[in-house]
Amino acid sequence: MRFFLKGKRRYSMNNLKKLEVPFCNTTIQAVEHNGELYVSMRPICKNIGLQWGSQYNRIMRDEVMKTAVFIMKTTASDGKKYEHVFLPLSMLNGWLFGVSTKKIKPELKDKLIKYKRECYNVLYQYWTKERFEFMKEINRLLFEFQYEKEGASQAGRILSNWKRIKPNIENKLNSLMNQSQLQLTV
Repeated sequence: MRFFLKGKRRYSMNNLKKLEVPFCNTTIQAVEHNGELYVSMRPICKNIGLQWGSQYNRIMRDEVMKTAVFIMKTTASDGKKYEHVFLPLSMLNGWLFGVSTKKIKPELKDKLIKYKRECYNVLYQYWTKERFEFMKEINRLLFEFQYEKEGASQAGRILSNWKRIKPNIENKLNSLMNQSQLQLTV
């Protein structure tokens, strides 16, 4: 029987859905657990020519990745026990972004450099363009709020002024009305 471990909890492989996920023009094996996708890191390291042991240590030194790792222990048909380290798919980009191009297979170097450029661009877009659009919308709403507030303030001043001068105007109108009636009756 195979179990999926996180901390001290065990999960049966029967509870996990196995999937193939598109990633960088290829597919990688993943499992779904509690609605989140996890990828096995050893095969990914092998495919790009990285030493698994050093990458495992790198993952376990990282303050964020080490808290999200799942470890699955399996027994193969030959009776040997294996340990598979799974990382959430959402963290795979961050892990791969930190891989040195000097440590991978030469035929993959250009692909990783291209990928890293895309990562830099996506980060830039997120922190500038999207944030700029967000801030632009906030500024537009603040301007609209201020404009409406000034309009309301002006309307309030007009209303307040009207309340102040209304009795004088009514008095003058009544006085004029009374005078005009006197002249008509005379």
